[in-house]
Amino acid sequence: MIAADRIMTTVGRFAPSPTGPLHAGSLLAAFGSWLMARRRGGLWHVRIEDVDRVRAVPGMAEQQLTMLQAFGLDWNGPIVRQSDRDALYQQYHDWFGERWWMLPNPSYGSWEPALFDNNFKQPREARRAAKRAALEVAP
Repeated sequence: MIAADRIMTTVGRFAPSPTGPLHAGSLLAAFGSWLMARRRGGLWHVRIEDVDRVRAVPGMAEQQLTMLQAFGLDWNGPIVRQSDRDALYQQYHDWFGERWWMLPNPSYGSWEPALFDNNFKQPREARRAAKRAALEVAP
């Protein structure tokens, strides 16, 4: 059963991508989320969306956090970085993949999400054959 105090807690979040400095629109979105959470006595979390490793700029996340603090925005708990959760995402990717619950990704023309490296998976034809075999009913 869920505790009543958990149901009533407002939680806001802001998830910048460290690909460049915060612009006015991002800062406004952060402020709105922070203000709503704080006005309701809730929590506000920051999660760094650093999954685009090609475009991420070294040190930019720290600069963005400094800017949030300069505008008086404080957060609860530790800063979560998406890249620190790769193993967790891989675990769920594998779990869903084993159950064939993935949707096709047009950019790959296969069943894997674009976020993950596809080199560890079997070729599409082998996966399809395995799925067909799993669906066959024994005589």
